Amino acid sequence: MNQQFSITRFGRLFAKHTAEHYRAYLMSFLVVLGSLFIFFAFRNVMTQRPMEIRDQVMTFGFTFILTGSLFTSSVFSDLGQPRTAIASLTLPASALEKFMVKWIYTYAIFQLIFVGSFYLALQPTQKMTAAAAHPGEIMNLFREPELVNIFLAYTVLHSFTMLCALLFKKLHFVKTGFVILIFFVVFTMVNKLIMQGMTGRQVFSAVPFLNLGFEEHNEYHLLSIPEESAYIFYMFAVVAAVIIWSAAYFRLKEKQV
Repeated sequence: MNQQFSITRFGRLFAKHTAEHYRAYLMSFLVVLGSLFIFFAFRNVMTQRPMEIRDQVMTFGFTFILTGSLFTSSVFSDLGQPRTAIASLTLPASALEKFMVKWIYTYAIFQLIFVGSFYLALQPTQKMTAAAAHPGEIMNLFREPELVNIFLAYTVLHSFTMLCALLFKKLHFVKTGFVILIFFVVFTMVNKLIMQGMTGRQVFSAVPFLNLGFEEHNEYHLLSIPEESAYIFYMFAVVAAVIIWSAAYFRLKEKQV
């Protein structure tokens, strides 16, 4: 079969995937929407005040990354069983076309659906306990600086989860979470040792690429990346995600061969 990317074949594959999975995706959307609505309503009724912007951002980040990772970890679940794996790998489409269908659904479409679900659940629940003089505020997706880091974190985790979904045959999410935890712990510890060697001080906090905390003359100091230099961190995250996505694609191509 021709392994070159074909727009026509890709469109047919995308339509086939949609027809086969739209019920499961619709059910997942309703579950996420209902869970968010119940959480927001319960929280606001119990506290008798609307959720503050800071809490909205924290809730968005946690649920966004968790549900996105769960969804992405199942994207290649059909490769875990021999019967479904053979059917998937022998489907007359190139590896790039199969990869792009999964990528579009788990990265692009998922983000749109989740953001929509979040606001659909947040808008009405913010009005439950809001007084006329103090209406519940709604976070602006384009004005909260913390959201940039959340979307970047999801981008890197998405790429890594896709790769792990192709490396592991079963229990993708559990194994992926374990690998990410081990990697983060080891990376942070090595980074801390390097920072201690470079600064000659006892380092208490050393989050890679974000901040450095140390004590000098009985005073605690925290150094962070200047805002004008944050783009370096953003570029690093995007480049890392692209590299991992590429590795996932070649892994899928290797399986198909």
